[in-house]
Amino acid sequence: MKQLILILFSFGTINYSLAQAPRGSNIDNIVPPTPEVAALGKNIDMPVGLATGVPVINIPIHTIKSGSVNLPISLSYNASGIKVEEASTWVGLGWSLNTGASLSRVVHGLPDDLSDIGFMYTTKTASYITSLPNNSSERYDLLYIKAFNGVLDVEADMYLFSVGEYSGKFYFDQEAHQFITTPYQNIKIETSIDQNKTLISFKLTTPDGVQYYFGKSKDGLRTGYDNFLGEETYLNTGGVQSVPPASSNPTPSHINSWQILDIVDVTAHEINFSYTSYNSTDCGRAGETQDIAGATSCTVSGEINAAYYKQHSSKSLLNKISTNLESVNFIPSTEDRLDASMGSKYLSKILIQDNLGQQNKIFNFGYDYFVSDGYEGLTGLSDFTEIARRRLYLKSIKQIGAGTVLREIPPYLFTYETASSLPSRFSASQDFWGYYNGQSNSTLISRVLHSILSGGSPVGEYLPGANRTVNFNATKAGIIKEIKYPTGGITDFVFEPNKISSNFNPSILYGYEVSGLNPVQTNFFRSDLYLLNGTNNHYRKTFTITNGNGQTKFTAAIEGCQNSNQTVGCPTSISITGITDPNFTGVISDPVSYGILPSGIYQLDAIINPTEQFPNPDFNLSISWNENPEPNNLLIGGLRISKIISDDGNGNKLSKSFSYNLFTAPATSSGELIDMPIHAFLILCGSGSSGGNNILRRVSNSPLPLTSSDGKLVRYTNVTEYYNQTFNSFKTLYTYSSDRYNYIEPNGQNYPFPPNLQREWRSGLLLEKSTWEKLVDGTYRILQKEENNYTPFQTLYKLNYSIRLAAYPSGNNTFGVTPYSFVTEWFPLTSSIITSTNYVGTIPISLSSSKNNLYNSKFLLSDEVLKNSKGEITTNSYKYPSDFSTITPYDEMINRNIINPIIEQKSFNNTLNKQLQKTTTNYSLWQNGAFILPINFQKSVYQNALETEETINSYDVTGNVTQTTSKSGIITSYLWGYNKQYPLARIINTTYEIAKTYISQSVLDAPTNDLTLRNHVNNLRNIPNALVTTYTYKPLVGITSETDPNNHTKYYEYDNLNRLAFIRDQDNNILKRLCYNYAGQVEDCTISPPCTDTTANWQNTTTAVRCKTDTNGKFTGEQEQEQKDLNICSTRTYNTTHWVVVGTNPSICPIPPTCNASTCSSQGEGYACINGNCEYGFQVYTLSFYNSGDGTYSCQYHYEYSNGTWSNTYSVTNPYPCQ
Repeated sequence: MKQLILILFSFGTINYSLAQAPRGSNIDNIVPPTPEVAALGKNIDMPVGLATGVPVINIPIHTIKSGSVNLPISLSYNASGIKVEEASTWVGLGWSLNTGASLSRVVHGLPDDLSDIGFMYTTKTASYITSLPNNSSERYDLLYIKAFNGVLDVEADMYLFSVGEYSGKFYFDQEAHQFITTPYQNIKIETSIDQNKTLISFKLTTPDGVQYYFGKSKDGLRTGYDNFLGEETYLNTGGVQSVPPASSNPTPSHINSWQILDIVDVTAHEINFSYTSYNSTDCGRAGETQDIAGATSCTVSGEINAAYYKQHSSKSLLNKISTNLESVNFIPSTEDRLDASMGSKYLSKILIQDNLGQQNKIFNFGYDYFVSDGYEGLTGLSDFTEIARRRLYLKSIKQIGAGTVLREIPPYLFTYETASSLPSRFSASQDFWGYYNGQSNSTLISRVLHSILSGGSPVGEYLPGANRTVNFNATKAGIIKEIKYPTGGITDFVFEPNKISSNFNPSILYGYEVSGLNPVQTNFFRSDLYLLNGTNNHYRKTFTITNGNGQTKFTAAIEGCQNSNQTVGCPTSISITGITDPNFTGVISDPVSYGILPSGIYQLDAIINPTEQFPNPDFNLSISWNENPEPNNLLIGGLRISKIISDDGNGNKLSKSFSYNLFTAPATSSGELIDMPIHAFLILCGSGSSGGNNILRRVSNSPLPLTSSDGKLVRYTNVTEYYNQTFNSFKTLYTYSSDRYNYIEPNGQNYPFPPNLQREWRSGLLLEKSTWEKLVDGTYRILQKEENNYTPFQTLYKLNYSIRLAAYPSGNNTFGVTPYSFVTEWFPLTSSIITSTNYVGTIPISLSSSKNNLYNSKFLLSDEVLKNSKGEITTNSYKYPSDFSTITPYDEMINRNIINPIIEQKSFNNTLNKQLQKTTTNYSLWQNGAFILPINFQKSVYQNALETEETINSYDVTGNVTQTTSKSGIITSYLWGYNKQYPLARIINTTYEIAKTYISQSVLDAPTNDLTLRNHVNNLRNIPNALVTTYTYKPLVGITSETDPNNHTKYYEYDNLNRLAFIRDQDNNILKRLCYNYAGQVEDCTISPPCTDTTANWQNTTTAVRCKTDTNGKFTGEQEQEQKDLNICSTRTYNTTHWVVVGTNPSICPIPPTCNASTCSSQGEGYACINGNCEYGFQVYTLSFYNSGDGTYSCQYHYEYSNGTWSNTYSVTNPYPCQ
């Protein structure tokens, strides 16, 4: 059932969690969870990336586990809108298959790893070139002759990576001779090259020591790349196909992406990936350019030069992910796709098997095609015309179970927006961001105001071109509309267009219209309708520009003028005056003129002075302008979510709606663009490196980066989320950061434009969050507020790092150079404040807590300073391997990049000036140095000495714990099976060396069936004085049986879909039956025969036998076992637990020594029997009085003890002040 989430709030003292548990300290995690526990948390949620307005749509498939690594496999959907030229992946349009790790690059200039001349290897570094004088012949030779002609690389490539929970970019630093992440992250990057210096593999190691191998496997036997093989270019000039010029230096073949091959954790557990390669051809529009000369001596054709491409690649297709326990197989279709080049396939199914080839799960994928109307082929691409009309889309995902009788559950069903159909991928019906806009364009060169050719104000007539304004109804074509879940639940999505404030981004920007405007016109002519009262020659009219874009066109026809410009001898004069702004005045005479009229009310006056030749002259004035349909906002490309409606199929609904407007100006969008598109700009023309005259360059593709690396083009700084449930309504206000660093003004002075170099990590961070409750009168009152602050550290700008080149027209040596830099830094969360508000009637009572974070040199959290609502301050301090870098094995941990395990943790009460707790996790080298793992866990309370809570005595060759010793000296051993993936036995009171002699490891690793395995591990029960608990499993599914120390067995049975179906006791009685009532599949969940016995059925739980303690927490010498009542008919105690004594064993549970209170107290004030020991307490001063009569001080004290108790208060009289 799809869960509907109800937000509940409680009030009291507000505290941050004092500390996180030391990693790896919970040895009890070795014991497997029961299937009921493992099934929790599997409901689907539908979060939203609120800072971008894009919902996070994710369909989980399976999670592969190997050692400490969990690798989720899922499908995710990009709901920001479908672009016209967007091609479908092999899982359908807008969908991506997520398999845990990726590494690709964007080539700038030439590939970095091109032998000798690539950015990594050239001796003519960017810093060297920029240090040369501008008029240097060497600079000219390096930049224009070599770099511009493709024989020298002066730009660093950008590499994009994702590994586990880490993602970002890195680039090669020519000065440091290494790769640098941006922003900084504790990722260790290692590479290998072949004999041609080509980067053939990367190894990225995350701070926990997990290694990700890209391009080539750890053993060097498997490879996976996407290679650029070559490209064919087709030109069209002025609508006529032309032969492309021969290139003496075509783009060399290179690797575009390195596929993930292995993931290896710190105990050498591996997840392996395999691929098949295939050749592919991608094609489309490469771009269009038009140069228009103004008042210049340069000669340009004025023709539109269009280029189209065919790009040939070798690609890798994932076919298997495997561990030593399982494999996930990705089965491609047997037929070729109709929307891609020959040989391309779609994902037909995912098959999950164990290491014996037994089928676990199958997911079948259903598809269809969106087919657009016909479209004529592009130059050189006629053989791809039909392919470009089709787009593969995902219709359904259906899970099929295992076993001889296959069983399936209802599928996921996906519905998309089809009211408007997507055009061919070759279509020019695109807005400035590439989304469908429904316009019949034959080119992507957008119309632009002619006036910018001279550098004037953006007014006047448009040069002809494409209409690339935004059209929301067209933009949403093909977007997802509904998901129906196997449970019968449904999620509906309602989208709206992205918007930004028009206050900072006018509708007409840099000469072209970004957002669709509504045309408005008013007419003024000679008519009694406008004749001013009391006159016979004065005409007047008022008109209002409600939300104009600034540009206004005046078309005037005045009869009787003596020249064509209507400026000499005209019998009629026409003027315009502002009413809203009386300082605005003007005279209208030209047949066609333009002006900048802000929104407001205006008055037109026409005064006629007849002449002999024109005794009754006429006039006619037409005024036209465009108005923004939204007064304060501007529509831009793409979509954002407006509302999500979730229905669980049982009548429960949750509706979430979103507003992206400013909190302080509710009608104005808070959206900020990454950059505005630019398609027309002035560039130099002439000779030399700084030509003189200007020309207008028009381009189809914006040279400014319009999106961040996550593909999003807008960030919202204020978002309001409304929750509407059956019984509750809330709203949550979010404030996000937006960093405007490197926002590029789209004008010719910045051409050629640099790539996207923004500090993306500074945007989209949660600055403030407040939750409000809706009252019956419709108003809201605040319940909770969270405030966050972030601080930059070690910000580094690599000035003059790279150089971008672009040719200017006319002359053989006219070009532009734009040096640019990369930036990187740490930008962590440094403080948070949470304030919760409760109400007594209408009176608010607020409680606040705060947290301040400090970081070490590796920017790992070193201190948390916590302040609760009472003003009490606690500091949690953390130490890591780098704090013990000279000590073995911590020096080796640093070498292996295992740098984030917490070694030492302290909790200090600043208010009391007292250390509350200290814990340490000590590490050691194991298996001849192959592993670095914990050896013990220590703890101290207050200022007491550290005590070892648990010691790990041994690990097996795969890093599994095999023996521990508790604080009280109890030895517990663990045996592992199924290729050492699952714990099969826990044996208390015996060593691992003894326990393993009772069984055969080969039987544990490859059991033929549960019965054989249970009979085999039952030999362990012959170990003298041992308490043995054993387990069996269905690999990849869950536990199938557990047998307690009393030899009572509980069985777990699964259906063909590997869902828990029955729980039985040792006598095969059904204790519980689980039924799954999907839509249209109702199961009979009756347990037959009906139970009549209400007697409690107490059975031992999997909780370990423990030593019984008395009311003072002291061992009694007895052992006790936890039991649970499993009789579902036992209405009074069913599913509750209690403890029963199972024997006496003073050697394991030693009776502590007794403390004689009289003898202890006789040692002096402050001594008391605490936990059987005579303990001297900590003296605490509480109160004092000054005796003015004799000048003495009466001081009151008490003693505090380690168990939290206090002594009675006592007084002392001193001649000096109390302390």
